[in-house]
Amino acid sequence: MLPDQTDRFQLPVQLAGSVASGIVDKAGAGRIAALFDSSFYIETAEGLVCLGNENLAASPLNLATTAPPATNWRASGMQLHQKVSISQQAISVGNRFSFPLSGMRIWSPALLAPCCKLDLGQGLEYFRMACKHYEALDGLDYFPVARSRPQQSLDTGAVARRPIRALREWLVSLLRNPDNKILLDLDSVKPLMGLGPGLTPSGDDFIGGVMLALNTLHEKKICRLLWQSIRQASEEISNPISHAHLKAASLEGGNSNIHRCLAAILTGNPETIQHCLPDIDRIGHSSGWDIMAGAVFAFECWLEARSYKPKHNQLAE
Repeated sequence: MLPDQTDRFQLPVQLAGSVASGIVDKAGAGRIAALFDSSFYIETAEGLVCLGNENLAASPLNLATTAPPATNWRASGMQLHQKVSISQQAISVGNRFSFPLSGMRIWSPALLAPCCKLDLGQGLEYFRMACKHYEALDGLDYFPVARSRPQQSLDTGAVARRPIRALREWLVSLLRNPDNKILLDLDSVKPLMGLGPGLTPSGDDFIGGVMLALNTLHEKKICRLLWQSIRQASEEISNPISHAHLKAASLEGGNSNIHRCLAAILTGNPETIQHCLPDIDRIGHSSGWDIMAGAVFAFECWLEARSYKPKHNQLAE
């Protein structure tokens, strides 16, 4: 918690996601749209950004400040819907908090080299084996885990099976025929959107993971077609924060820890995969795993389109 004093706190933004940087560069005002212990979302006419402590992971929408990890924004005087002013120099919240922008570094995901089918196949096997040591939470029932999953998760997985099957058929078809520009049938995948618990529901996280993997595989055109297929439904069904993350995933990327894990899978690096999983486990309630579920699903589709068939999972069958 920050000290109790009336002076304005100067907490410079030290790392800004590429999307967040563009938003604050154009926005002049906003409001606090969501408030948590270690971070808060600012809604502007240009879009949403997430501002947090110094340990906030790099991500397109994130602004990591110099605030210590123990800083508790809810306990430090901030309020939901509080007005925010934004200038070229700083973001100001009320009369107590100022977040200077002049020294911030811009982050965007690194561009990876094209992958090898063998490395990717091995990477997926390493990843699945490593997942067995983690406890199952609510979310999509996609990975083998150490303990049985909660009933809510099983229900979510049951609803997800049919839309994921339809998504697989569409995705494999386009990966086999790159010149095909057929949009995904929205009705077939709509039950997945907004499905499950959390600020970013499991189904949305899964779709976001698919788009992250497609961009990582240099399949940007297919990623854009997927986003074009679901964009309007996302605005209507998903909450604004989840929609903003989906939009960012279609254009720029996602959480840096997700990208690190995707790179390790693509190169078939078991040691790095093992080191990534604790960070994945800390992303939201089940968001890290649901995003990875979507990414692994897309990797499987890519391999299937190239006649390499890894072990299938129960959810997609």
